[in-house]
Amino acid sequence: MANLHDVKDPHLCGTYFQLVIVRAGRLEKVALSLWEPYVEYIDAIRKRCRDLKKIYLVSAGVVSKKVARELVKFVKDKTGAASVREELYTAPLYKGKPHTPAYVAELVLPPP
Repeated sequence: MANLHDVKDPHLCGTYFQLVIVRAGRLEKVALSLWEPYVEYIDAIRKRCRDLKKIYLVSAGVVSKKVARELVKFVKDKTGAASVREELYTAPLYKGKPHTPAYVAELVLPPP
C-alpha cells in the first residue's frame, strides 16, 4: 500500500486518464502565500503531459480549509482551471495520525 506523501511525482498521463495531484502540505509555503511553486509544478507536468485535464489539490492536517481554498483560487487564476467540486473528509491515517481533517478540490484545466 502506498501513501500519497511517499510518491515523488503524483501524476498520471495515460490514454484514458490525465491528472496531477498537488499536495498543499508545507504550511510555511501556504501560510506565507508562496504559491507560485505550485503553479510551476502544474506547468512542468503540463509540458510532459499536453493533454492534462484534471488537478486534484489536497491538504491535510495543519493546512486549514480556508487557506487551501485561497490556494485553489490562486491556481485557478494562474492556470485558467475551473472548479468541479471540493470535499472535506477525514483521512483514516495521515503521517501516523488517525482521523485527520483533510480537504480535496477537483479542478479541470482548459485545453492547451
